[in-house]
Amino acid sequence: SSACWPSSSPLGAGPVGAEGGVLVDFIAQAVAVVAGHGGDLRQIDGSGSAYQLVLGFGAPTSTPDDVNAAVGCCLRLLRLAEAHGLVASAGVATGEVFCADLGGHGEYVVVGDSVNHAARLAAHADPTVLLVDDTTARRCSSHFAIAPAGTIPLKGRTDEIAHTVAGLRGDRRAATAPRVAHFTVGRDREL
Repeated sequence: SSACWPSSSPLGAGPVGAEGGVLVDFIAQAVAVVAGHGGDLRQIDGSGSAYQLVLGFGAPTSTPDDVNAAVGCCLRLLRLAEAHGLVASAGVATGEVFCADLGGHGEYVVVGDSVNHAARLAAHADPTVLLVDDTTARRCSSHFAIAPAGTIPLKGRTDEIAHTVAGLRGDRRAATAPRVAHFTVGRDREL
């Protein structure tokens, strides 16, 4: 199976005082954005003043639109973080993963190179930038404007070719909008 893994990091200050309220509000809204794009929030990792959201698209069941949904979701999350005054970057990688419901509770554990690649791409991305791997860039280039960004060193592996997602290609706002079965009228600014 193929899965696409966006990862946002860092997301600003730790959950102390007023900054904690901003982070909690951001995460609550981020969960809705991710679900609206057909993804899953797999985990939130935090260390010191940096936080990372690990998202999954296409696992355990994939669709042809998973990559576009993941990239669109990350672009929306970057805008959402900025609106909350948080500094964020993101990375998306696509590839084969191992996915299993190990506890029988419907919560899937997913491991694979693409999970690690997404985290490394996010770590190397400048603030407000979404970096994607070569596979993701090829699969989403008809919907999004993609530009070469050089290579990212990967420990013990061949360097990863990275691409920057500059935004939507042409008039394709729907690619970053949540997957909904109805039209929303008069709320373009919120979408």
